[in-house]
Amino acid sequence: MAHAASPTVNGSVGEGKLITSPRLLNPIPAADHLRRAIGYHGTCPITEVEPILSKGAGGTERLAVWLLRLLGAGFLVFGLLFAFAPEATLRYFASWGVPLGWQLPPELPEGGFWRVLTVAYMAMVTVLAFWGSVRTPAQPALLGILAFGKAASALTALLFYWMVQPQFLYLLNFVVDGSIALLVMLCRYWLRQVSG
Repeated sequence: MAHAASPTVNGSVGEGKLITSPRLLNPIPAADHLRRAIGYHGTCPITEVEPILSKGAGGTERLAVWLLRLLGAGFLVFGLLFAFAPEATLRYFASWGVPLGWQLPPELPEGGFWRVLTVAYMAMVTVLAFWGSVRTPAQPALLGILAFGKAASALTALLFYWMVQPQFLYLLNFVVDGSIALLVMLCRYWLRQVSG
């Protein structure tokens, strides 16, 4: 009876011999297999973290980084306020319009499901602001997302001011979030100038 042939390292044929290929002794990690399969040979743009400030960082870069950190801290504080004291927070900011001739709304709902979405949104922009202050290849994209979110909030508030009810809170949100969106884009421009 003929015995089944088994391959060897050099491609010859023998009986009962084991394959001792270096590839089996040093298997390629699964992650490398995946990268080769999809043709990806780079590095993750988010985990490739560089120093927060470049060597000899100028005043513009330092200002941009600290502005983003201050924004992140502010987002965190407002997120906690909306989470634990939504009605008091809204009433406080609505009272800013009273000296300007605006009437204080008689009732300010606590929000329910909208409260959940508000807290989630504030958590997201907090992470984007802090993460966007770190020098990574993904920094421009992160700051672009943050600016887009704030611009969307500002324009939505302006739309509600015109089409739903001219409330001071809508106008205030338009001014504040619109200004933040412009500030974030300015920081993004400064940081790209430095990295470029």
